[in-house]
Amino acid sequence: MTKNLQPHECMNSIVETLPISIYWTDASCVILGANKTFLKNIGATSHEEIIGKTLYDIFPYEIADCIKEHHDEVIHGKETLSREEKIRDIATGKFKYFITVKAPLYNDNGVLTGSVSTSIEITAQKQKEYVAGNVKILDELDKIASIIPAPLYWEDVNSVILGGNEAVFKETGALTRDAYVGKTLYELYPEEMANQIKQHNEKVMRTGEILSQEEAIEDIITGELKYFTAVKAPLYDEQGNVIGIVGTSIDITRQKEAERLKLENEIQLQQQEKFTKLANQVAHDIRSPLASLVMIVKACTQIPEGDRIALREAAITIGDIANHLLHQYQKKDKMDATESEERQPILVSAVLIESLSAKKYQYENLAIKFDGHFKSHSHFAFIKIGSSAFKRMLSNLINNSVDAFDNQPGKIDLQLEVNNEWVKIIIQDTGKGMSPELIDKIMHKTAVTEGKKSGHGLGLTQVWETLEHNQGEMHIASEPGKGTTITLTFPRVKAPYWIAEEIALNSNDTVIILDDDTSIHGAWRARFESILNESTQIQLKHFQLGKETLEYIQSLAADEKEQIFLLSDYELLKQDLNGLHIIA
Repeated sequence: MTKNLQPHECMNSIVETLPISIYWTDASCVILGANKTFLKNIGATSHEEIIGKTLYDIFPYEIADCIKEHHDEVIHGKETLSREEKIRDIATGKFKYFITVKAPLYNDNGVLTGSVSTSIEITAQKQKEYVAGNVKILDELDKIASIIPAPLYWEDVNSVILGGNEAVFKETGALTRDAYVGKTLYELYPEEMANQIKQHNEKVMRTGEILSQEEAIEDIITGELKYFTAVKAPLYDEQGNVIGIVGTSIDITRQKEAERLKLENEIQLQQQEKFTKLANQVAHDIRSPLASLVMIVKACTQIPEGDRIALREAAITIGDIANHLLHQYQKKDKMDATESEERQPILVSAVLIESLSAKKYQYENLAIKFDGHFKSHSHFAFIKIGSSAFKRMLSNLINNSVDAFDNQPGKIDLQLEVNNEWVKIIIQDTGKGMSPELIDKIMHKTAVTEGKKSGHGLGLTQVWETLEHNQGEMHIASEPGKGTTITLTFPRVKAPYWIAEEIALNSNDTVIILDDDTSIHGAWRARFESILNESTQIQLKHFQLGKETLEYIQSLAADEKEQIFLLSDYELLKQDLNGLHIIA
C-alpha cells in the first residue's frame, strides 16, 4: 500500500521543476515550504531560514501584515485571489514588488489547511512607472538642488533614494551619483540606522508635516560616524498625492563631539574633586598623629640624641608628604596676582613650610637640599597679603634659586625672622650668584632672563607686583660663585582673633583636653609634663567623648567651673556634638 502524502509533502517533490516563485503556509501563516526561486527573491540562502517561521519572523511588521491580510482573504473566501505585494530582501534590505496569486490549500480529505502562493516580480516595471509618472517634479528638484549649497535629497515612499545634489553626495561619502541614487537605506546603512531613518520618513509622509530629528550616518567610504539634524517634508505629485519625502541636513558632528568632550570633562572634574577630597582627608589625618609625634619627641629628653634626631627627621618627612598632598591636589589658586585679590592675614610660617614641602617633591630628582629655619617666636607671625600671589611669589623666587645651580648639587635655606613691626623672609642659596649689573637690572624692575633657556622674566615681574600691592620690600645680596640671599620684608599685622599666640594658665586651673584621637592626648601629656612638674596644683583631664566632657563639667561646683581651661578638637567623629557645641 502506498502511504498517503500531505499536500505540502507532494509539492516539495515538484515545485523545484517550476520556473516561478512558489511558497505555501498553514492557516496561521507559518511557512511550510518553498522553492529556490522564492528563496532567491527574498534574499534567503537556505530553507532553514524560513521553514517553520511566520511572515512576521522574516519581514517587517507592516509588510507581513499586508501579506497576511491577502492570505486571510483567501482562507475565509476559499477562492483564488491576486494582489500586488511588497517585500524587503533579507540580505540587502532592498524593496521588491510582486504580483502574487494565492489559492486555498486542501489536504486529501478536502480540509482547508492553508494557502499556496505564486508570484512574478514587477520591481523594474514599478520603478519605471514611478519615474515616468513624476518626471516633471523630479526634473524640477534636480534643477533646484544644483543651485542650493545645503545638502538636498529626495526619496520615494519605499525609502529608495531618487536624487540629491553634490553637497549630499559629499556629506555621505558617495563619490559618484550612482553610489547613492537608486539605493535603499538598507543598502547604504546598517539595519538599525536605516530603520530609524525610514520610520522618520514614514511619519513625515503619514502626518504631512515638516519634521526634524537627529540622525547618525556612517560615511559610505570611510565608515566614519557623522551626526546630522535632518529636516524632512512630504514630496507631492501634481495631483497632491504624497510620493515620498524631500530632506536636508545640517552636520552637527563637531557639536556632538564638543558635547561628548564636555561631558567627559565634567566627569573627570567630579572624579578629580573626589580624589582631591580624599587626598586632603589623608593629609589631614596624617597631620594629627604627626603633631603628636613632634611634641613627644621634643618632650622626651631621655631618648638618646641620635634616636631623637632620627624620629624628628621621620616626622619632618611625613609632614612633607602631608603638605605635598595638600599643595598638589588642592583647588588651583588664581593664576593672576592682581590688586583685586582679597588681602587677608596669612600665617607666614605655615605657607613657608608648605612651599618647602612642595619644592622638595618638585625637584626630588635634583641634588638640592631644602632647609627651613624659623626663630621660635616667629611661628605665629602674620602679614596681610593675597594668598595666591604670596605663594606664587615664593615659588618664583625658589625656582630662580634652583636655576642658579645649573643641575649641580646645592642647598636652599628658607628663613623667617620677625620683630614687633616687620616680618622678614630670607631665601638663601649656594648657587652661582649674580653680578652687580644683573642685580641692578632686577632692582630697577627690568625684565631679565639671564641663565634661563626659556624664560620671559615674568616670574620677577610677578614678585615686584606682589611686593607693591602689599607694602613689601626686597633686598638682594649676591656674589658670583658664592650664592645669593634675597630678603623680603613685610609689615607685621596683629594675629586674627581666632588664633592663640600663647596659652596662659593659672596655678589652680583644670585643663580639660577633648579629642577623639588618642595620639593627641599623648602629645598634650608630653607637652604639659614640665608644666605639671613645676605646678602640682594644675590638673589635666582627658576625654574622648563630648557627652562625657559635658557631664564632668556640669558636675563641678560653680567656683570649680571658673577654673576650667578647655582644649577641644572641633570634629568629633561619630558623635552628635562637635567642639563648638562643648565650648558653647
